[in-house]
Amino acid sequence: TMSIKICFIAKNLAIASGQDGYGGYRRMVYEIITGLKKTLNCEVLILAEKVSGFPKDIKFIENIKLNIAGIFQARRAIKDCDIVHTFDAWPTAVIAWLANLGLNKKIVISAVGTASVKPLYEPIKGWFLKAAYQNVAKITAISRFVAAEINKVLPELKITVINLGVDSKK
Repeated sequence: TMSIKICFIAKNLAIASGQDGYGGYRRMVYEIITGLKKTLNCEVLILAEKVSGFPKDIKFIENIKLNIAGIFQARRAIKDCDIVHTFDAWPTAVIAWLANLGLNKKIVISAVGTASVKPLYEPIKGWFLKAAYQNVAKITAISRFVAAEINKVLPELKITVINLGVDSKK
């Protein structure tokens, strides 16, 4: 059977194995990635600045940043992936969008909080982030509030709200 390969792009995912105090963003991303891998029995690759504390069967590439080297590293990595899923939008969605130019992989952005909204109001960051939002397959947000804040700047975007928690039955 053919397995789906998902590439996740996140910020710092340095998680001390066995500890519970690794914060909201890191914990959410850890739970989603490990939950999806188990539920879908898919192949997973993580791209991030730092990665630690994930199960040994999850591959990762570190030092992925919003620069030329990071974009080309991401491009090489996503070439053989089916889906690219980014957490928060700045800079992860921009890295995914730029790395995906010409590859046409399906990109999903999970808008989490400040990094999904605040850069929209900055001239250069805003241009890149708007372009990323407008050129992806799906945008989700963790709350109606985050979705509404993005829609203040980009009212035409269709954003699906998925409240936190991983439940494979849902």
